[in-house]
Amino acid sequence: MLRIILLELKAKKGWSRRFLTLLLILSVFAIIVSVHSVLNGIKIDRGIYSTNIKIDDPKFVKSENPDIMIYKGRIIVKDNLKSLSAYDEFRNYIRRIYNEWLSERYGSSAFPVLIRVIRISTRVEFGGITAGKLKEIAEIVKKGGSISKEIKQEKRGRKEFYQLIKKKERGFKERTQAKSGFLTPDELRPPSLLGKLIYAFSFVIPMYFVIQVYSSSAIEDKIKGRFELLFVAEDEWKVITGKMLPYIVLSVILTIAIMIALGKNLLGIVFLIPVILFLMALSTFTAMISRSYREMTFLTIIVSIFITTYLFIPAIFTAIPMSRISPITLLLIFFEGGNISIKEYLISTLQFYLMSLTLIYLSLNSLEIMHSQANPIEKIVEISTNVVNRYPTVFLASILSIPFVFVIEFFTLSIIFAIKYAFAIVILLIAVIEEFFKGLFIYSAFKNGLNPYVSVFLSALGFLIGEKIILFSFIPIKFLELIPIPLIAHLIASLIFVVAMRFGFGKALLASSAFHALYDGVILWSLLR
Repeated sequence: MLRIILLELKAKKGWSRRFLTLLLILSVFAIIVSVHSVLNGIKIDRGIYSTNIKIDDPKFVKSENPDIMIYKGRIIVKDNLKSLSAYDEFRNYIRRIYNEWLSERYGSSAFPVLIRVIRISTRVEFGGITAGKLKEIAEIVKKGGSISKEIKQEKRGRKEFYQLIKKKERGFKERTQAKSGFLTPDELRPPSLLGKLIYAFSFVIPMYFVIQVYSSSAIEDKIKGRFELLFVAEDEWKVITGKMLPYIVLSVILTIAIMIALGKNLLGIVFLIPVILFLMALSTFTAMISRSYREMTFLTIIVSIFITTYLFIPAIFTAIPMSRISPITLLLIFFEGGNISIKEYLISTLQFYLMSLTLIYLSLNSLEIMHSQANPIEKIVEISTNVVNRYPTVFLASILSIPFVFVIEFFTLSIIFAIKYAFAIVILLIAVIEEFFKGLFIYSAFKNGLNPYVSVFLSALGFLIGEKIILFSFIPIKFLELIPIPLIAHLIASLIFVVAMRFGFGKALLASSAFHALYDGVILWSLLR
């Protein structure tokens, strides 16, 4: 394996001096911009509005053609949206200055209403919910639960606040906010989701650049026939592992460097290592089934969109238990001082480790067809046929497919907010995705001479168990009570696929997906009516 690593590193020496110089300049520029952003913050709203006089606010600049004009106590606004927005921002500025003046002059008498925000944990522990317990839970919520402890903390904070008021020192507002956490109603703002996204992206985006370099190297070795020579000299798994290892190390180093620059705990790397391994394994598999650089680029972009959605959309809604399915959610909670249990870490990251191992295994089983001119879907079907050749494999493959299904389904859910009648589209897409994976394993087993009806039961059961294991790991409703109906639905959909399989894989998939979508639609309608 060491020889493969050295060969991969030596291959980069063939880069021209002009390219290396350009790469060095871009890297230095990126580092300077990153350090400047970390030290000074992202200030995209500097100087976006203009006035005819100088205002002590960074959002306003003096201009001869201002957005708003201030003259003899009057504010003149233009007939456009930017001018109206500037007026609104100027009004907030005046209110802020006025509140500061009041706090310095009159202290507590200036603000009869003060607010202190107390963040109450929204983590939900269901503990095996049944329909009969819903009324009991509702009563607990009405009584207030464990909020009494937070009220006592609020009272102690208010006492500290009034002690600070008596000091009558300059800078009243800043001290009270920093020490007691009290705000006026005008100053209360909800947490910014944009800040979380930017924060999380800073750790993952460098990985994508490394992935691009690795993908280019892998597809180049495949097209130029270097893989065949390497496979003769070394075991296949050593070749693939040796090629990935330098890029994995580079990704880890870049991530650690960003954590140091932001002053974060370096233990946060444990949440990103499974993501790095998964992206590397996925790039390897994509290179194996691609026919050209162009197809590789297209697949890489599509896959990056799916993965980004799966990683970042849950991270926005950290208060929802299901959001912890993403390692990025756990990373943000960890950096904010939250507690992460071993169970949560395993549930969130184990799926990425399993997907990584699965993709590496599939890549090793695609060596014979990597130069085939079949399209990527046909290659995936052929690889599945080579792998799914026994009954236990049908069951195991169905379970291992669940993380991949979740990645794709999370992306489909993201279109709900952008498309009219999106619920119908999402239900149909989810049905097609799930039936494709189930049908793929049934079809592969049938091609290998296995009984299709036995495969139907094993595929449906494995798919259902894998699906419920992930869902109920975050929302642990009693498992056995919810098995029969979904299992019957999966079995019927798979049986429809087997019956229609004589007309071809595509038509069988369409038939089973139609039933699956109808079933999901009826269930959703019964819940919402």
